[in-house]
Amino acid sequence: QPPMLPADGPPKKAAGLAIAALVLGICSFVPCLGLLAAPVAFILGIVALAMGTTERGKAAGGLVTAIIGVAVSVTILLLGLSHARELAKRAVCAANLHGIGQATALYVGENMDVFPPTLQHLVEAGQPEDIFVCPSGEDEEPFDYFYLSTDSNAPGNRLVACDFEGNHDDYRNMLRADFSTMNVDEEQFEAILQEPQNAAFAAALREAEKRR
Repeated sequence: QPPMLPADGPPKKAAGLAIAALVLGICSFVPCLGLLAAPVAFILGIVALAMGTTERGKAAGGLVTAIIGVAVSVTILLLGLSHARELAKRAVCAANLHGIGQATALYVGENMDVFPPTLQHLVEAGQPEDIFVCPSGEDEEPFDYFYLSTDSNAPGNRLVACDFEGNHDDYRNMLRADFSTMNVDEEQFEAILQEPQNAAFAAALREAEKRR
């Protein structure tokens, strides 16, 4: 008669590994932690099954949850990276409009308080062309920003420039006649366009965006 295995022999150890695999598999759904827990859960599940565990369901569950957990964690990580990249692009875009504002102020100071008729006049005045390119812009046009000249008597909160619709999801950077910049969501931007001092800007912007 074959000798009896002790209570703490391979079957019991295999069952423990199966339970550990399941627990770690569940932990793999926790962001960041999942990328560490899932490989361990997968390995423990394989070992438990190879040892002939009586807890095959738990071992298999550990394998399945580990695989799903990795997929979930990777998806969350990629979404986070995508959001971080978009935030960086927004920051560059805002810096571009700030640069355009400073260039416009310099132009106004050197031209008897006259605003540049177009952005091309700023280029011709020596401004670097890269500040007119939005990192999220996809068009091949030289300027990724809409600009409408105004006069020196315009109220400071009149819009003179902004990025085009779609450059950033539900988000706009804009430049005002006092050379200050603002960052607002699309709903706030639409409300600003409805203000009386921005009527001409709003109409010209709509027409320009239809042509894009």
